[in-house]
Amino acid sequence: MEKEIYEGQFGKISYLRRKGDIPLVMIHGFTASSKIWDSMIRFLNPSFDVICPDLYGHGDTPFPESFNQETGKTGIQDMILFQCMAISDLLNNLGIKKFYLAGSSLGGWIAMEMVHRIMKPEKLILIDTAGSAPLEDSAYSHGIEQLLQEFAKENGKLFSGMIADIKPENFEVNDDLLNSLNMPVSVIWGKNDGIIDYNYGIKFFRKLPKARFYPVEGGHTPFVDKPFTVATIINMFLLNH
Repeated sequence: MEKEIYEGQFGKISYLRRKGDIPLVMIHGFTASSKIWDSMIRFLNPSFDVICPDLYGHGDTPFPESFNQETGKTGIQDMILFQCMAISDLLNNLGIKKFYLAGSSLGGWIAMEMVHRIMKPEKLILIDTAGSAPLEDSAYSHGIEQLLQEFAKENGKLFSGMIADIKPENFEVNDDLLNSLNMPVSVIWGKNDGIIDYNYGIKFFRKLPKARFYPVEGGHTPFVDKPFTVATIINMFLLNH
């Protein structure tokens, strides 16, 4: 994987890339970075042109001045849409129009919003995706709040708006978004996910019009726990027509 920098319309974006023929864009989750995919990428088919951006405020991609840093009132949906636009800008700059898209946790939610609002991939992979469970669930609520508060300590007010936005209606995607996911979708879920329970993964999968479900012996990031298994699922799903 080679590290590259794109000076986009919203600010600098750092991303890792392993060049190939078939673009596969992979979006990491909250508090992580593009490096979280490292252990799995070596098992992905070499034909994939793997592109792993660092989301704004993560890894080597700093928050740009164009984001509302001063008030800290920007909520979850605003943050997600901002990340969507930045990734779309990167892909347009790279001249990528046809691609596969994968997202983990918050990255899965961002991927769904990209499909719904901006650009559609040929196939979509969602891994233990956020937005799939109602926040009323105490374990999910506690896990999300812990993640947000821990990350906010290191990032000042940048994520205080997200913490203030912890409300049930803001953490579950609506039916319009789900119905827009009308391309082939692979839902991968860790059976021992301590953030978003495995049972929510099953319920979420059943709401999607064209989805396949793959349980994996792992936690919230099963591609870290079982990289070969998850890579094999991805290879088969993307390359089998």
